[in-house]
Amino acid sequence: ICSFKKFENDSLSDSESDFTHGDDELSEDARLRKILNQGRFFGYLLSEGILRLDVLKHVPIMGGLNDDGMLFLEVLLFQLLLSTAKKSECRKKEGSKKTFTYKDDVLQGIIVNGIKLENKSVILKALKWFVTKKFKFINYVTEQKGTKGYERDVRRLKWATQRFIQLIDSYLADADY
Repeated sequence: ICSFKKFENDSLSDSESDFTHGDDELSEDARLRKILNQGRFFGYLLSEGILRLDVLKHVPIMGGLNDDGMLFLEVLLFQLLLSTAKKSECRKKEGSKKTFTYKDDVLQGIIVNGIKLENKSVILKALKWFVTKKFKFINYVTEQKGTKGYERDVRRLKWATQRFIQLIDSYLADADY
């Protein structure tokens, strides 16, 4: 993934990192936009199975990321979980009421098939820690609060976040790490 080294606490300052353009430092807005776009892009690639969670094997998720790295990882997980939930959602209409259920297969596939056995324990424990302690998906919902789109995205993200943690817990318990 886009050189996580620049996102580590001991990395070069922003003016010396990839977020410079020639000799001119990117504006704060441009730098943040670049991080957000990269996070969305890589989250989408993970949700589609184009990239695997193994790309996170050398990322110091638990305490080694700077603020930009935390932002990138949060946006990446937001996009991964939102895209996965969207693909997993099943709608039923009973009269005038809609009900929503979700299938686990896509999310489970990302966890089971996306990490080599030797990396699973470390990556899953780090992701569980990050999602339970740092991940605030509500900050990234782009729909306006009170709209159907907002409620839909929050519903999807609540399911995906909770189920992601449950699947990680289940896998770690079954693997007896």
